Amino acid sequence: MDTDSARSGVQSPVANDGVEDDGYPQIIVETTLALIKPDAVDRSAEIEDIILRSGFSILRVSTSL
Repeated sequence: MDTDSARSGVQSPVANDGVEDDGYPQIIVETTLALIKPDAVDRSAEIEDIILRSGFSILRVSTSL
């Protein structure tokens, strides 16, 4: 840890060797937010199908009125 990081108490989220303190490798997970515009809501099932076929997972679906 460099001096600036030590002073602020902030550490890099990824260790230099990619291994956490417990000896297990870190797994980095990325998330993507997808929004469907109001004029495309009637095609939301088709859009969700495209998202799934592209290899993404849908973790949560929310509708607000």
